[in-house]
Amino acid sequence: MATLDLLKGMKVIDMASFVAAPICAKILADYGADVIRVEALKGDDKCREVGMRVLNMDNGDTTFHDVLNGNKRNLAVNTRTPEGLAILKKLLETADVFVTHLREKDRKKLGLDWDTLHAINPGLIVGNVTGYGTEGPYAARGGLDSCAYVTRAGVNHGAMPVDSRPYSPYPGQGDIPTGTYLAMGIIAAYVKKLRTGIGDNVYAHLYGAGIWSGVTPIISAQEPYNKQWPEEPTACISALNYAYVTKDKKWVTLFCNGWTKPWTAFVKAAGLDESLIEKYPDWQVAYVKKDEMIELVGAWVAEHDYAEIDELFDKIDIPHDVCLSFREIVDDPVALEAGFLQEICNPVSGCTVKIPRSPVTFQLAGRPDTEISVFPGHDSMEIMKEYGYSDEEIKDLAEKKIIGLGDTYSNAYLITRPMKDGKLIEK
Repeated sequence: MATLDLLKGMKVIDMASFVAAPICAKILADYGADVIRVEALKGDDKCREVGMRVLNMDNGDTTFHDVLNGNKRNLAVNTRTPEGLAILKKLLETADVFVTHLREKDRKKLGLDWDTLHAINPGLIVGNVTGYGTEGPYAARGGLDSCAYVTRAGVNHGAMPVDSRPYSPYPGQGDIPTGTYLAMGIIAAYVKKLRTGIGDNVYAHLYGAGIWSGVTPIISAQEPYNKQWPEEPTACISALNYAYVTKDKKWVTLFCNGWTKPWTAFVKAAGLDESLIEKYPDWQVAYVKKDEMIELVGAWVAEHDYAEIDELFDKIDIPHDVCLSFREIVDDPVALEAGFLQEICNPVSGCTVKIPRSPVTFQLAGRPDTEISVFPGHDSMEIMKEYGYSDEEIKDLAEKKIIGLGDTYSNAYLITRPMKDGKLIEK
């Protein structure tokens, strides 16, 4: 079973693109909501095709789209026509949730703004994402997560070495957490709706999500604390709070806040001269003399492979971990055995890849799997009949290209810009 039964009975209409809002609806689908994704007949050119181009998927896979839009049914509708917009509004009359990425001004032009929808369906919950909030000087400004979450909220600045260029964020770095927060808000509004019958207008904000993620540095950088961020590499508490490179060229980071007991245990377990215990007896001395101690610990780490170091630090209970690349994560036994990744087989290329699961598990309800996303219009016939449309009406709407019945998708990206190994193929 791909989905759980936690939100069974919740009806969600998802007409969202990009990343944050679709991942919100995906989480609702994971938990058992019936999510109908309303998509253009030719396909969503953001989630499907931009995702392929940016992520180097030139074999027909739409794996990025699968993670965002799996476990959803699909209705292909041309909402740029009056007839198509009328179909969408009919769905919204009885829906519990409407997830969209459209700005308020654009929604108002279409009659999809909060006031209009609330009057039609008082129990409807509308979920949306903004870049910079609904108030203030940037309220009307569009926001990508690379700008509003990663850059303005200090995420890349706080992670870079002093005086170096901020790193370029990877796609979805801020969208995924922001969409997750939106799902939390919608679920809370749904609980209230079950009690009162009234929905709500729920927003999650990229900039606000970035600020929320920066609780520690944002608090400590202010008066009267004046903590400096980003820190110098050696601005650690002690040599047991530092990153070192091992003999087999892996980086290991230690996160130990105590001193006397762990330092004593380390010296003995590592076979170092036990006079070092008295030489650095407490955290004050360890802090003042951390530079020489970093050199000492670093020299020892450099003589051992990570597996040896991992075993030793586990034995003496010093928090630590290895720095993995994204490529290494997909083969990490810790991630695999914990169930954080799921294997899927793409029906177009036949390739099997691992995708992340949403990171919440339930003792009784279980863990959701992802059934890969379907083509636009895959479920149009079924959905249209559920909402009272006859076979004749459906046929007529399909002939007019108001709706798609699963045969309208065109992977325009691969057709117009064929690629191989991330490079354009000359025609």
